[in-house]
Amino acid sequence: MKPVSFRGFALNANGLAARFDRSFQRPAITPVSARREGNRPLIAAVEQELWSLPDLGMLIEGDAVDADALRLGLLKAFDTKAGWGALIISNEDGTNERHLMAVCTVVTQKKGDSGDGFVASLVAADDVFWRPTGVSSVSTIMNSSPKTITVTNGGDVDAYPTIGIYESAGISGDAYWRYRRFIPIKWTSGGVTDYPYELTN
Repeated sequence: MKPVSFRGFALNANGLAARFDRSFQRPAITPVSARREGNRPLIAAVEQELWSLPDLGMLIEGDAVDADALRLGLLKAFDTKAGWGALIISNEDGTNERHLMAVCTVVTQKKGDSGDGFVASLVAADDVFWRPTGVSSVSTIMNSSPKTITVTNGGDVDAYPTIGIYESAGISGDAYWRYRRFIPIKWTSGGVTDYPYELTN
């Protein structure tokens, strides 16, 4: 897993090397118990704790063109007063970029590295799932009845698509009529109720 950027500041580029110190783990949970007279507490619910990401180590390499500019940009991007920002990672070959929103709680300078080594501690600010940086889009022409369309979710969490219906371009000739009609859309995935649809035109 390769760090790409944080708050738009490029990692692993321009003479800066960055790595997490270990693989990612899931956040811990805290059981919420209810006391019962004469019996042991009953676990009534669970709540997730803050997810502290592995430490992010960064090193300004000796061949960096402008080490001072890199150091200033790094400290600005990981400013603990700046709030949350997008942390983007990728596979080792640079493919499959994904992101989550994170907060930098502390950034420290490593001793003995002449000011060129830093370690940042990050905490997930919202969802603890990596989401793609791009948008997947699938379209089809409604030219049959019934008409189906399949959108593949390449991730491992629920996706919430936006569905748009638009009129087609004008058809030449005099044997066609434009008309309006009610178009029912049925969500066939199991266990889904009251799913919100966003329809355009």
